Amino acid sequence: MAYNPFIPQPTDQVSQSQSQILDNFTALEPFGNGFAQLAELTADPTLAANQVGLYAKHVGSNPALFVKNGNTSSVYDISTVGTAASGDWITLPSGVKLQWGSGTTGAGGNVNVTFPTAFSGTGWVVTISTITNTRLDLIAWQSNAPYSTTQFGVYGAVRSTNAAANVAFKWIAIGV
Repeated sequence: MAYNPFIPQPTDQVSQSQSQILDNFTALEPFGNGFAQLAELTADPTLAANQVGLYAKHVGSNPALFVKNGNTSSVYDISTVGTAASGDWITLPSGVKLQWGSGTTGAGGNVNVTFPTAFSGTGWVVTISTITNTRLDLIAWQSNAPYSTTQFGVYGAVRSTNAAANVAFKWIAIGV
């Protein structure tokens, strides 16, 4: 049963279109339970200009949420997270890429972190923070470390002495 956007018409008598109105409520029922149940497609839909499609489709063995632009025919997977040994990432339909992960500096306090996937340009930023509870650890960018679209460097130290130390940290990068 499909939703009929032409019911009711201004000239309809409620008593005559009641079954069609009830059919519309039945068709809309999946949207009234706090979430939308999307039919899973096996192929991207064909859309007219000025339409946007939101639909479910599998990526490998996992269901994913997709958006398709009818003007450009561009298709975006907006829910699948890429994973790699160095961290995870997702690319939004706008082209903005989010990447995140964790690490530990080495005995000399230094470590280079490789992004799970390279950024396309130099317009990106990384934030790092310690994940210990002692508040004695300090992390900072390595001044002599590579800083590029594929990696960045971190230096870990004891805050009070600035002596190199193993420091566990988490990071997030945002860019294009």
